[in-house]
Parts: sequence; C-alpha cells; structure tokens
Amino acid sequence: MTQEELDTLMNGDVDLGNLEDEIEAEDEIDASESEEECDCDEDNTYRPSAKNPMPPPVNQDHKVVHQLDDVTKESEEKATQIFDIIETIGNEMMEAESKMHENMEIIESNIALFETLGQKFPNVEVFQTQLEKNRVALTG
Repeated sequence: MTQEELDTLMNGDVDLGNLEDEIEAEDEIDASESEEECDCDEDNTYRPSAKNPMPPPVNQDHKVVHQLDDVTKESEEKATQIFDIIETIGNEMMEAESKMHENMEIIESNIALFETLGQKFPNVEVFQTQLEKNRVALTG
C-alpha cells in the first residue's frame, strides 16, 4: 500500500468492500508478473540466471528469512541462559567472599587469643604452634 492509500484509509474515505476486490485484483496482477519474471524449469523449480540474479522466490524450499529468524531466537535464548549462568556464578562468588571475610575475622581472633595465651603460658608449646598456623592461614 502506498502512503496515499493509507492516508485515505485512515480518513475513512474508502469503501472496504471495494478495497478487498482491488487487493485481489492487484494480487492476481503481481502473480502473473512474477510468473513471467521467474526463471523456472519445466517442473517449476527456480534456477538462477544472468538475466535474473535475484534470490529465489519464497516457497517451501526457500525460507531463509524464517530460518534466520529461528537462528536469531535460538541465539537469544542461549545468550539469556549464559547470562543466567554468569549471574549465578557472580552470586556464588559474592557468598564465598562473604564467608572468606567471616573466616578471616575468626582467624584474627584466634591469633589474638593464642598471643595472649602464649604470653600467659610461655611453656605450653601448643599455643605457639597454633599461633603460627593461624598466621600462615591468614597470610596464605
């Protein structure tokens, strides 16, 4: 449809009963023109030529647009799944980081405890050993 036809239709100046007849007539003209332009074999199979290098007409064998649409939809679904996985990984890493900070606080309190115990009881070797283990765990 042309812009003029759309404007006329929007303004209500068109009899819709006659419009359907006109559309059918235009479709018949378009179909006859496309038959004349088509380079087809006897069995109505499209074959490209130098005279008509255009892509084949849309039929059951040639649905490239629909195939591309399907590929696009599948790619969007896969991308969404990948982003969901990335979000899950990010959330798990944030939880792990939170737990790590909690563990670091526990280790720091253990270091303070074993330093105090080591000063009060210098002859108990276990306090010094545990103090060194906690310092290694905090730095490593």
